[in-house]
Amino acid sequence: MKKFTNSIFIIVFATVAAGLYGAAHNQISYTISPEYFTNIKFAQFGWLLVGFGDRVNAGLIGFSAACWFGTICGTLIAFRMRHIEDRQRFIRFAFFRLVLVLITSALVAFGVSFYSYSQDASALLAYWQHTSTHYRIKEPLSFAVVAQMHRMSYVGGVIGMLWLLLPAKKLKAHR
Repeated sequence: MKKFTNSIFIIVFATVAAGLYGAAHNQISYTISPEYFTNIKFAQFGWLLVGFGDRVNAGLIGFSAACWFGTICGTLIAFRMRHIEDRQRFIRFAFFRLVLVLITSALVAFGVSFYSYSQDASALLAYWQHTSTHYRIKEPLSFAVVAQMHRMSYVGGVIGMLWLLLPAKKLKAHR
């Protein structure tokens, strides 16, 4: 029963943590390019919008969009930690792995996006030109940075999830 409750705890915790990451990520994104939300995301997530303003809506969209990823990560973490009986040890290892995924996602998202921007903004603009024209974006460079950041956040999350699948030497010692 301990293993089951530990697993449920980490899955719920990872889901909420990913949601909070998504909400924070969208606050940064909204600061850079409000048009990314006003011209695209608010229409996509219309069912979720509340009357508390665009920033709150952006946060809710981020929370909603990231929760599923956290559920998958939490499930993978719970599976990888299934042999640990001690709740404290389980939580410590699971928390470390979850933080690793979140940090990897953030570093890839922000790192690649701003590296792309700093190295060749014209290439970044060209890549997102069709989308920004289609949605009538008035500040295409800001939009391109945010669009790239969102795409790379998922890439970073997948890379972080791959970390979860790698064997952990410390964990093997506790079997």
